[in-house]
Amino acid sequence: MAPYCYQLSFVNPVVPFSRATQGGLQCGHQITVKGVFLQSHGTRFAVNFHMGFSDEDIAFHFNPRFEEGGYVVCNTKQKKWSKKEERTMINPFQVGIPFEISFLVENSCFQVMVNGKEFTKYTHRVPFHRVDTISFTGGVEVTWMSIEDTCAVPVQKIFSAVVSSPSPCGSLESEEQKPKIVPFFKDTLGGDRYILNCGHQITVKGVFLQSCGTRFAVNFQTGFSDDDIAFQFNPRFEEGGYVVCNTKQKGLWKQEEKTMRNPFQMGKPFEISFLVENSCFQVMVNGKEFTKYTHRMPFHRVDTISFTGGVEVKEISIEDTRAVSVQKDDL
Repeated sequence: MAPYCYQLSFVNPVVPFSRATQGGLQCGHQITVKGVFLQSHGTRFAVNFHMGFSDEDIAFHFNPRFEEGGYVVCNTKQKKWSKKEERTMINPFQVGIPFEISFLVENSCFQVMVNGKEFTKYTHRVPFHRVDTISFTGGVEVTWMSIEDTCAVPVQKIFSAVVSSPSPCGSLESEEQKPKIVPFFKDTLGGDRYILNCGHQITVKGVFLQSCGTRFAVNFQTGFSDDDIAFQFNPRFEEGGYVVCNTKQKGLWKQEEKTMRNPFQMGKPFEISFLVENSCFQVMVNGKEFTKYTHRMPFHRVDTISFTGGVEVKEISIEDTRAVSVQKDDL
């Protein structure tokens, strides 16, 4: 399963090496290459971003050369090399010394970092989304290559804190218990908000606190107001224990769905997984399927998660289960 911070990686690929990217490059993709230049294999190496496995169409050719004191050539090839070759008359690479190059795809250019320092920018001459293959040639030993989406939300610990107000501990609806809002959207380069998509999986780890009431809830909502909640998942430790699922639109609750069992135990750690499917949220509790909740509102309108009630949330993560798995290939 791939974290939504999409990453595809390769270890020790044999050069010359070509690899197709999944779906082509997109703005925000960052390609990181780690390796070392081998003096015994000539005086140049290159990283090529091109269309298909042919070398007839190369959107960006990054070509360090250990000649004439050292310099780097950047160019584009469309059946033939452009006469507008860009040269940077310094070479930050050293023979036999490990390096790291990072190529960040921006709307207007490739931004190139070498060993953590900005090196150059190369303005796009062909649309970057046409790039679907990366290759290496020349005297280089590549030890690692990864592709990640810097626009996506990384799978990470967002917070570690008691979500409910420690005192007083009232019912779920108590005015004294203000919900802890955990926005999981992130600005993209285009300024858009991050929203739920089919295949996203949200995992929540925590523990129910007996001292803080008899209920807690996970809310998938639109914005920070609680007037529009696409899905409320609400375990209750009353009447033997049960779970309520419901939707709230314009401040009004819809018909609730009850599951007359409660897989949670007071004081015991739990893990809830919410998988967004086309027709429903699929809910797993502690690794076992618990329920499915049919969408009553478009899931892509959800841009905020909040928690209320007597729960201490330890970790929340967001993954894209449809993304390319993180893998290590000895090629």
